[in-house]
Amino acid sequence: MTSVQTANSVPEYIDDFIKKNFMKLKEILDEGLKDNNNEGCLYINYMKSKENVDVSFLNRDNIQRVTTLETWNDIKSKYKSNIFIINEADDKRIFIVNI
Repeated sequence: MTSVQTANSVPEYIDDFIKKNFMKLKEILDEGLKDNNNEGCLYINYMKSKENVDVSFLNRDNIQRVTTLETWNDIKSKYKSNIFIINEADDKRIFIVNI
């Protein structure tokens, strides 16, 4: 069963990663938005156990690999822009961050 919880922050190691790499992350996001009619988000797959982080831009079609279009539309309407979806693979948690 899936449980949805609201949190005001992400784990410290994810926060540190975002802060240290913010300019590059924002560049990837902005470039993806420019090429996709200003729709999409940054996707970060964070695997702490292997010290591995994969970053990509998800357009409207690719977002369906992570969530439903209905959920995506809800996220878009709530956060408007600068949306990061972070998959914490080790603990099987997903964070939606608006920066």
